[in-house]
Amino acid sequence: MVKDIGGHKTISILKMYDEVMQPGQTLKEFESLHQPKELKTVEGNALVEAGVDIVWTLACGDTATDYGSSNATIQVYVTDSWVSGVLTASYPTYGSDGKATWKASWTGTSGDGPWSKWAVTNGAQHLNEKTEDLGTKNGGTWTLEVSITIT
Repeated sequence: MVKDIGGHKTISILKMYDEVMQPGQTLKEFESLHQPKELKTVEGNALVEAGVDIVWTLACGDTATDYGSSNATIQVYVTDSWVSGVLTASYPTYGSDGKATWKASWTGTSGDGPWSKWAVTNGAQHLNEKTEDLGTKNGGTWTLEVSITIT
């Protein structure tokens, strides 16, 4: 008898820059001009049941608020509240290798403070959540890229 095997894998990449992204500058332009002072790669997370229910609702042809570019972002938990990042143009990416990837940025004082969690959200419901000490942002620009692969 063959057993069903399935799961998910999440990898998040945090890039921390001292420089502040300028108004009107794209993240792609910013990253081509600056090197991060620190880079962290974190594996693992917990999918949130209500978020997975939304994915199944959409997959089965019903309507729900999706995790696409018009709704989604990444939020970080700073001190005692969630702070949304600015979703990078052309994200999320999806449709190959069973993977979807979101990328967002926080620049200047946005998101300043200790980052203790992150989540991909559609504005109303988290898809996933990870508790992880990512460091303390104090100015500059930080980017967080989250890839979720379903196997």
